[in-house]
Amino acid sequence: VFRKRKRNALFSSFIEMNNKQNTLAEESLSSYLTKLVDRAPGIQAAAITDKDGAIILKVVGRGISEEEAHNFFASTFSVALEQASKLKMGKARSILSFYEERLVYHVDHSPLILSFVGLPNANVGILQSFMEDVKHALNPLRESLLLSMEE
Repeated sequence: VFRKRKRNALFSSFIEMNNKQNTLAEESLSSYLTKLVDRAPGIQAAAITDKDGAIILKVVGRGISEEEAHNFFASTFSVALEQASKLKMGKARSILSFYEERLVYHVDHSPLILSFVGLPNANVGILQSFMEDVKHALNPLRESLLLSMEE
C-alpha cells in the first residue's frame, strides 16, 4: 500500500510538472497513452510499470478486459530481459512475444517498463516508431522514480 501511495504521489507530481512545463502539450499521461493505443492498429492496452511489475498507469481499450490485460503486465519481464541480455549481444531493449490470440511488447526504460498488449496482427512497427517520443515524454516520471529509489 505504501509503495502504491508513493507511486501515486510521484505520478501526481509528474502531471503537475508536465502541466507547468507543457511537456506533454497539456495532456495528462493517461490521455497520452490512450491516444497512443488508439493510433496503433491492433493495440488494445498499455501500461507503465516498475521493474517489479507494480502498475503505475494502465490504459485498457476496446476488445480486452481489465483482468486479461493485467495478466500480461507481469513482473516476469524483468527476469526475461536479464536472461536475454546474457546472450552477449548487449543489453536487451525490448521483447516481443506472440501468442495465439495476443501479442505483448515490452520496452525497457529502466526503471520503467512499458508494456503493450494487442491482437496478433497488431502493427508493432508503428509502436516502435513512436517509442523514442514516448520515452522522452516519460523521462520526468522516470527521473522522479530514480530519485525516489536513491532515498
